[in-house]
Amino acid sequence: MIGSLQPQINNNFKVAIFDIDNTLTIYESDDRKCSRAIRDVQPVWPHGSSGTTQTVLDVLKECDNNNFHIAIATAETGDGAYDQQQKDFLFSLGKRSGLHNKANIRFNSLFGTEEWINSSLFQNTCTVLGYNQHNYNQSSFCRKEPCEFSTSKIPHFMNILNFLNIPPTRYHQSIVFDDSVQNLADASKIGLQTCQASLSCGGHECQGGCGLEPSSIDLIRNQPRLSQDGSYFKALSSYNDKKCNFK
Repeated sequence: MIGSLQPQINNNFKVAIFDIDNTLTIYESDDRKCSRAIRDVQPVWPHGSSGTTQTVLDVLKECDNNNFHIAIATAETGDGAYDQQQKDFLFSLGKRSGLHNKANIRFNSLFGTEEWINSSLFQNTCTVLGYNQHNYNQSSFCRKEPCEFSTSKIPHFMNILNFLNIPPTRYHQSIVFDDSVQNLADASKIGLQTCQASLSCGGHECQGGCGLEPSSIDLIRNQPRLSQDGSYFKALSSYNDKKCNFK
């Protein structure tokens, strides 16, 4: 692993894993459709009309307030994930959300920094193949579009969970936020909670997404009570995936 962030025993046993495109970012160019849009710092994609929202910043901070580690699992190739504009965008999320100023979890205070990007908390097409920011150009597969490891994000999720030493018996305490229903289905297969972003896109990539939904915060704040052995008193089968909350 590159950088100084080292695996640790995770007594919180939970992580919030975010996609980037149409989850932390917005594609919709009409501010009337995307409330609380912030466009002065642009991600690498889509070009010129994207940004983020205040909801995204609030969700990131709320994750830390509730002791979730924060990680990213994106299908972006190395050229996209490690583009300077993309790194500047992620750094701005850490700064504007207040994580850089004060965070309950040390890893979260470094969100979007070079140290964080070089850790296993930032997963992309190249990292799941064993490459990193410094050597991904050696790969003809993950280096640039359209070579995305898009068949499944399970390898992304597992790299993050293993880095944080989260045991399988506690996977149900972690959440994946993504606009793709396929990625959310994969997350559910290994026992992770899920929350769909950009609902207007219908679970697929589209040009009208507004990123994280306001209901995401409800899911973070209102996690079901745990028993002493770490299992939920309230069954996960009562979870409403569309509204990102427990019934």
